Amino acid sequence: MVGKSSKRGFLKGAAVLGVVTTILLLGSLAGTGTFPKSAAAAEKVTFLTDYVPYEGTESFIWWAKEKGYYQKMGLEVDIKPGAEAASPLRQLAAGIVDFFVSSPTALVAARHRGVPVVSVAVIFQENQNTYVSLAKNNIKTLKDFADRSVAAALGDDEEFILRLMLNKNLSPEEAKKVKIVPGVVGLGPDLAILSAGKADVIATWKVISFIMKKMGQELNEGHASDYGVKVPSAVIATTDRVIKERPQMVTKFLQALMRGMQDQMDPARLEEVATYAQKYQARPTTVEFLKEYIGLTHKLFQTPDTEKNGLGWQTEEAWAQTQQLLLDNKIIKTKLPIRNFFNNSLLKKIYKEGKLIWPS
Repeated sequence: MVGKSSKRGFLKGAAVLGVVTTILLLGSLAGTGTFPKSAAAAEKVTFLTDYVPYEGTESFIWWAKEKGYYQKMGLEVDIKPGAEAASPLRQLAAGIVDFFVSSPTALVAARHRGVPVVSVAVIFQENQNTYVSLAKNNIKTLKDFADRSVAAALGDDEEFILRLMLNKNLSPEEAKKVKIVPGVVGLGPDLAILSAGKADVIATWKVISFIMKKMGQELNEGHASDYGVKVPSAVIATTDRVIKERPQMVTKFLQALMRGMQDQMDPARLEEVATYAQKYQARPTTVEFLKEYIGLTHKLFQTPDTEKNGLGWQTEEAWAQTQQLLLDNKIIKTKLPIRNFFNNSLLKKIYKEGKLIWPS
């Protein structure tokens, strides 16, 4: 399955919370539109996320609600954790929900099937695929993958992005020397594969590498984003119909959401955001751990394009590479116009010279 909603970007849902618990047990640890005068005027919005509530890396979604940012935009936002939701993009297309945190590959594949979904903002600009090996094996660069085995989730983004990275950076002869073997992304399986020597390298996510290091593992790692991979890890999806029929709502929603993201990225507010997220963890978790964990997102949310145009900004290059990735792996058979997949017009309304417009 391409771009499973429960797997994009950082480790999703209960798996992340379980990882945090493991570490603790181991001891390792201004505006557009019109603003309402009362709550009665609030417009209802349903937002299906890909995380369980209050998961650290997307704390900004709930933080925006906690701080009253959606309300200030005249919205009553019902945030639903969607990691286990059945066919979330179909729910979106059917009008059951208004927004969903999607993987770009899932969105492109759905659009090719005629589902009228579209991205209105990127969350994680940097691709999260990370390649981890034991430090003692001295695998430091992509060229060191030759004659080595790499475990990846076959038939999914992990395998496709690995092949893209190999093809962009190695000669055909060098790429053929890399042996891709079956893998399963997750802290437990990844540790088991490495410790048992079932593979020399694992294709995983940045958060898992971070946690492994917290557990005392000595690792070498490389990132797909360092080798020309532009495919984002998570986007905010809606439908053509919602944009056409409720453009002001979408604009206000993005304005509030980007304000929450801006807060999460602010070093001066990191402890405040981490302390807020700590209250909702399944088991006791230190603020210091959450500060590091949430702090990983600061780089992931930003690129030179977002610094110029504002958080959430989308590029044709990233979406073109996403479509080509699916074409190369025979998930789709033809190309659609790149602009079918994303829409920046609403983001343009909430920024001035790259700065978020926010009412005083």
